[in-house]
Amino acid sequence: MKSWKYVLLNGAALAVFSLSSPVFAQSKRVMPEDHKAAKQDEAASPADQGAPANHAQIEEKIVPLAHPDAHNVAEGLEAATKADIEAAAPVAGAAPAAVPAAIGMVEEAPRSQMKMRIEPVSSGSNTGHDASSAAQDLPVSAQAEAPRWGYAGDENPFAWAALDGQFKTCADGKAQSPVDIAQYMQEDLPKLKIAYAPMALQVVNSGRGIGVMYEPGSKFMSGETIYDLLHFSFHAPGEHYVNGAPYPLEMQLMHRAENGEMAALAVLFKLGAANPALQMILDNVPPAGQTSVRTDLTLDVTGLLPENGDYYAYTGSLTAPPCSEGVKWHVLKTPAELSLEQLHAFQKLYSANARPVQPLNGRIVKGN
Repeated sequence: MKSWKYVLLNGAALAVFSLSSPVFAQSKRVMPEDHKAAKQDEAASPADQGAPANHAQIEEKIVPLAHPDAHNVAEGLEAATKADIEAAAPVAGAAPAAVPAAIGMVEEAPRSQMKMRIEPVSSGSNTGHDASSAAQDLPVSAQAEAPRWGYAGDENPFAWAALDGQFKTCADGKAQSPVDIAQYMQEDLPKLKIAYAPMALQVVNSGRGIGVMYEPGSKFMSGETIYDLLHFSFHAPGEHYVNGAPYPLEMQLMHRAENGEMAALAVLFKLGAANPALQMILDNVPPAGQTSVRTDLTLDVTGLLPENGDYYAYTGSLTAPPCSEGVKWHVLKTPAELSLEQLHAFQKLYSANARPVQPLNGRIVKGN
């Protein structure tokens, strides 16, 4: 069970915690006995700490991965500090939000007070991003005039670059996403910290996938950079592979920093217990091309996150046109869970909305 702490961010009470845990047991690096002394000497020699590692040292830190089924570790989360959150500039117009009592629970108004409206998918002012970033909008371009693309037929991922000049990077880019994480370099990566506020539910059915829009005010911190959560989307099967195999479902939370830098947090899902937060989304999916706005329902996105915060990190791209590069990816090692019934419910809507994995082209995936 996750433990909660509350901080104030622009007048709103938020559930805040840090994604952190011990070294991931299934993929822990095993050091040969004859290397232990050498590694201890390295640790005791500060003068050598800044020297670049040679090829042998890099290879010694590479960790091969087991099959995805091994990724089932769950550890507790630590709370982020109030100072971490206060360092983020307040977002103008962010409305206070009440915090549900427990993960995955929602605040639901009496049925007589329920408010629901269906709207066309559009680039509304509440999307938290502009036309220049419309490509990964949900996995949708949230603009009706945007070039068409898809996952099958003449608009499939292998044809994206030919569909429009804006999509050229989908074929020519050298740092594309998703990738197959077959091994990684073990490093002490910074702990991920989040302050996601519960928000009124806004579910988008783009005709390509299902996503949820998020109002300004929710924060994600990686290293020294603070990002705003824009939206998140789902892909079946999962777009990122682990040792050659995908998970049944993947959620991608997209964030943007003040300088325009994009960061993605990928959550992999395995079959297990039903997820209440996911069920609320599935229960409110509108027809294709529409947005369902439920002012009577409050979604707590932390109910979709696992309890272990270890992650893989690499620099990649948006996984949908125009495939812009420079995205900082954080792929959580431990999967969340969904039931078989929930997976089937999603697959009835979109059974295959995932881009194939892309070559690493020399990039090194890091992990803690």
